[in-house]
Amino acid sequence: MYAHYVPTLKSRSEKGCGQHSRCSTCRPRLGPATWLQSCAPRTKSLVSWKSPPAMFSMVPHWAEHKLACQTYNARTETVASKPSFRSACKRKQFCTIPVANFFESTYATGKPVR
Repeated sequence: MYAHYVPTLKSRSEKGCGQHSRCSTCRPRLGPATWLQSCAPRTKSLVSWKSPPAMFSMVPHWAEHKLACQTYNARTETVASKPSFRSACKRKQFCTIPVANFFESTYATGKPVR
């Protein structure tokens, strides 16, 4: 399954959180196993925002293809206990990705839902 997104405009990102990613060399890359690599604001707490470039992936480096296909969603209730996310959750490594649009293919038709 692939997820597709349209990055938010710089002006909207700055209005929403006061900062915008300054990374000009990173570009979104969508591919097998829902791998997403992008620049995004990274936060340590909800109080103070920091905006260094961040690398983001839904799939841990050690994952095999079968597991990679099952790591698309992280539920708040289980994110601290699932092997794919618990290490990052324990270290409070969260990433916010401002988007203008987000959609994924439907299971029935395989066509994007917008």
